Amino acid sequence: MDGEQWHGLLVRPDFERIVALHLAKKDIESYLPLLPGREQSDSKTPATELPLFPGYVFCKCDVRRAVWTIPGVLAWVGRANGIHAISERQITDLRRILAARFDIQPWPFTPQGRRVRIEVGPLAGISGILQESADTRCFIFSIQLIRRSIALSLNTTASSHFAREHQEILTSRRMPDSRGARIIRSHVN
Repeated sequence: MDGEQWHGLLVRPDFERIVALHLAKKDIESYLPLLPGREQSDSKTPATELPLFPGYVFCKCDVRRAVWTIPGVLAWVGRANGIHAISERQITDLRRILAARFDIQPWPFTPQGRRVRIEVGPLAGISGILQESADTRCFIFSIQLIRRSIALSLNTTASSHFAREHQEILTSRRMPDSRGARIIRSHVN
């Protein structure tokens, strides 16, 4: 459909699921990325998925569509000069990251840093920021419009299977371009 792009909706706290449900009832494609919950070993209750970006729901529609009747919708996400779209690529990349089931966590918005692109593996083609310190290495993916980021931990001091399997997942080398960008290569398929 013409004019349909991904946009962010700012919603009331704890209304993310309600807004997504009402968008579906109006035949508006929506996306509410959820963070897998952690099961507690002493609890018999299943883990609860929580919104990855509390207060936001993504929807694909023409901004002229009426969403104001949906309970919990506060505003379209935009800047001072109007409503802006989120690229299809960012939504697709976010979906791929979540589908890959890596250990992810919400992260402070990180708009700048050493830009990298994953070359191979389940996240091939996804760009983000590589942030390293003495004991951690994180790949940070940001949604610029809502100023939110997530981090994939690439190594940890924990002895989990994930950490052992992915300790050597990435190497970087300088690309032959004027920006000095980095390429990340995955050694795990």
